Amino acid sequence: MKTTRLEQYIDWRGDLLISEDGLQLADSIILSELAYLDLKPVFCDKSVREVKLSECAEIIAAKDAYCLKTVTGGMETFVYKACACPRYRDIIVRRYLDIYEEEKDMQFAAVEFVLDEKTSFTAFRGTDNTLTGWKEDFMMSFTETAGQVYAAAYLNRMLEEEREYYVGGHSKGGNLALYACASLPEEKRKKIRKIYLNDAPGLAAEIMAPERYQGLADRIIRLVPSFGFIGRLFPLSCGELHIVRCTDESLLSHDLSHWKIMGRGVEETDRFHSFSNYLCKAINEWIEKISQDEREQFVEELFGALSAGGADTIQEIAGKGFLQVLKKAVSSSDVSKKTIQELILTAVQSGIRKDTEIETNAV
Repeated sequence: MKTTRLEQYIDWRGDLLISEDGLQLADSIILSELAYLDLKPVFCDKSVREVKLSECAEIIAAKDAYCLKTVTGGMETFVYKACACPRYRDIIVRRYLDIYEEEKDMQFAAVEFVLDEKTSFTAFRGTDNTLTGWKEDFMMSFTETAGQVYAAAYLNRMLEEEREYYVGGHSKGGNLALYACASLPEEKRKKIRKIYLNDAPGLAAEIMAPERYQGLADRIIRLVPSFGFIGRLFPLSCGELHIVRCTDESLLSHDLSHWKIMGRGVEETDRFHSFSNYLCKAINEWIEKISQDEREQFVEELFGALSAGGADTIQEIAGKGFLQVLKKAVSSSDVSKKTIQELILTAVQSGIRKDTEIETNAV
């Protein structure tokens, strides 16, 4: 398997402690990726409160329980390399929380990485491969989710008076990080050093007014791949933006393993890919055109159809033929049909397929 840029960074910088040169952009990406690690085997004993990162890897390996809960899984070499190098191995892992509640449409996980005596990195996990996790992502367009509520309560509860915190996450995890920080009382906000949003969607104005997070603007760092669109949904008008070059310039660039690490940061470009611009424009304009009630009904109908055959994961849906399942969901409802037609029409107007004739009444 080809070595990822994340692993190359560990090979280059893994001998230097974070306490010696500070937390870098590359570190925030690696810790956000490690938040996907299933640590239930480590903390299954309730008496275990905290464990070194190196010990986490040893426990997981001993129990043959390795699982990185991303959509694609994998990254085993990266995980064990990160957990073994001097830069990360003595980081204390604690306050791991992993909750999956299908009835509440919630997939939530968070963990605190204790960097030194005075600072921690709190990481929120992004979307895993479950339909519940993906449905929750869609729900962010019309309601405050149970995951956002948990994130706010988790961060507010775990902040310690004598510590300062970096907070971050990838994809939905970044959204939860921003929501949680914006929900803190003013006194606790002072403890937040930086907020790292790794290709994370912003917050719908109907769910959280921009005024609630704009006071954190000087601490928000947004990293979005040049081909990406997820990190450009519900776009933020504040924060420090880095457009990241990737080893795979496609929609797969959402995966952190494809991001190009350069030195202590990322390899950057000054513009997004034209396809990313078209897609983002289309989706954001489409979301604005339909009401919150229509968004909700569409999401309920779509995921009802996706799970009708008993599937629980994206992989299971893919095995059944995603397009066929989607077609069934759309054809069964006037609201879903109208919503998809609006998206196609907006896409055409935005120029995504301006050279192709699209039958908007075909769905």
